[in-house]
Amino acid sequence: MNRITSAFAAASCSLVLMFAAAPEAAAQTENVTTYRDWAVTCQTRPDTGTTECEMSQIIYADAAQTQRALMVVVGYAQPNSDPGMLLFLPLGISLPPGVFLQIDQGEPQAVPVERCENDGCVVQLILSPAYLDVLKAGSQATVHAHDRQRRRFTIPVSLLGFTAGLNALSGS
Repeated sequence: MNRITSAFAAASCSLVLMFAAAPEAAAQTENVTTYRDWAVTCQTRPDTGTTECEMSQIIYADAAQTQRALMVVVGYAQPNSDPGMLLFLPLGISLPPGVFLQIDQGEPQAVPVERCENDGCVVQLILSPAYLDVLKAGSQATVHAHDRQRRRFTIPVSLLGFTAGLNALSGS
């Protein structure tokens, strides 16, 4: 794992853990802005006074929104770095066939599963400027994975609001 990937993983994991922390503390310092299908969440850390932001989208497997199928988180590990993306997939996916990310009708690209933990499996990507251009121009991403019986399933991810959310993250 390279230095940028490690830094992004550490920063993103800390943000996800921070947002999952005590709701009463988060409610006092959290600011959420919606950009179409993406939410940009900024939180001021009480211990340092710094503000950390990430954008995310949660896709549910059921209409009642009780079972998460996928969570996508995008953020910057450092102010001058390329942004990174984390995909949180459910446990039980079959790892040998791989996970793929497709933008609109483009060719599905293999994305490595970084690790699986108690709450799901994580795919971690650094978004190069060229790949960001593809995401910004797209209207839908599709995550391709396989279940325990190695049957392929897909999870659509809206890219509506992606560019505006990313601009808000980077201060553009």
